[in-house]
Amino acid sequence: MKKKLAFLIAFVAFSHAFAQDMAQLKTAADKMYAATHKMDFEKIMDYSYPKMFELNDRATLTEAMKNAFDNDNFKIMFPEPNVTFNFGEIKAIGKQKFCVIKYRNKMKMKMLNELDEESTQSLTANLLLAYEKADYDDVSNTYSIEGDATMVAIADDLTKNQWRFLNYDAKIFKMMFGENIKNALGL
Repeated sequence: MKKKLAFLIAFVAFSHAFAQDMAQLKTAADKMYAATHKMDFEKIMDYSYPKMFELNDRATLTEAMKNAFDNDNFKIMFPEPNVTFNFGEIKAIGKQKFCVIKYRNKMKMKMLNELDEESTQSLTANLLLAYEKADYDDVSNTYSIEGDATMVAIADDLTKNQWRFLNYDAKIFKMMFGENIKNALGL
């Protein structure tokens, strides 16, 4: 009887910790996306996995992100204030916790210069290499872009066990975490 009671208490404690961890992950993911929607690049960096800053320092990455989303040729916006995340299972690997998160990414890309037919076709073809949808509206000079996206949430000593995020790129992920973790997460 004592063994059953001990098992039941351990199971309830584990279930509670897991539910709390998932709730914290969902809250952090929502805050990360809210910063993205508002184009708050400093907040985006706050929620980014800090090991990224070993590849390029924070200031350089922040400036690069600003220029990638708002430059002389176009401005990118995320029109949806909320997104539906599909959270995978939280996996503990060594001293790290990971969760693969999938979602539908929707963007608007406002072109700041008029495009001729050839440029429109070329840009559309290039966008369709990375996204499933790239519709151009010549009246507003804007692309509506959609595609599936993946990010990985990580909590470890480096993040003080707070969830931080990395947009999934196979090459960068493998460089940071290795092939074994990539495979363990099904990426």
